[in-house]
This record gives sequence, C-alpha cells and structure tokens, in this order.
Amino acid sequence: MRNMHSAEPPLVICGDGNGGKDCMLFLGRAQSADIHHVIARHNPLANSLSDAESLALVLLNDKLLKNVLSVHLVTDSWHMRRAALFLRHVLCNVLSRRLIEVYEYPIESALPPRLILDREEQGIADFFAGCYKPKPSVVTPSTFAISPT
Repeated sequence: MRNMHSAEPPLVICGDGNGGKDCMLFLGRAQSADIHHVIARHNPLANSLSDAESLALVLLNDKLLKNVLSVHLVTDSWHMRRAALFLRHVLCNVLSRRLIEVYEYPIESALPPRLILDREEQGIADFFAGCYKPKPSVVTPSTFAISPT
C-alpha cells in the first residue's frame, strides 16, 4: 500500500478460503521478513466480496490508513479477474471520496477443479447482471483479527 504521509504502512491481509490458515501462514511469512505491523482479517463468509469488504472497512476505520492511495491485490491468477472486479467495486462504494488504485499481482498456481473455475466465471456474469450471491465456502472458516505488535 502507498500512503501519502508514511513510507511504511502496515501490511493488511484480508481473505482466506482455507479457514483462517492462510492468514496465519502469511502473517508468519511477513514477520519472518521483518514486517511487524500486520493487520489480518478473516471474514467467516470466506468469499471474494466479503474479503473486499473487510479491506474497505480496515481502510475506512484505521487512522494509520486514512491516506492510503493504492493497494496491492495478490491472489491466484485464475481468481484475479473476479477478485479485482469485486475489490474495485467495493472500494469505490465504501470509500466513495477516495480514489484507491488497485495493483494486481497474480500468482501462478495449479488450477483448481473445473467446478471452481466455472463458479469464478458465473460469479463475474452474475455480478454484471446484478444478481451475484456468494456461494457457500468449501471450508469451515474461523474468525480472528491480528493487531499490530
């Protein structure tokens, strides 16, 4: 994230389709890379829209992040199109007075089963048709928030 007044904004981790385990993994990686100001949010709904909403709420409510001008979206390449669409939409709606630039960093990984890829495309189509409804997660998520140390 780029902030107008600070060279070191916190790392914000939102989203996890693995029951909170991915957030813990990324938190550990950040700390081992000597990044100690980390905010992690795992929404029990565990879907792309709730992940985007979690980030928007952090940006809206955290005083250290009130001047953030950009975010870096990191996700699987097969998921980037939907995740970026939802994130831009939510940021525009929730932070209507702030223009936040979204930089995309797709990660190459193994493709998921065809059912998941089909759900990605259907989610995009439903979103543009105005009838998007998140599907239930395939994992039982846990909820936690990690504050900066």
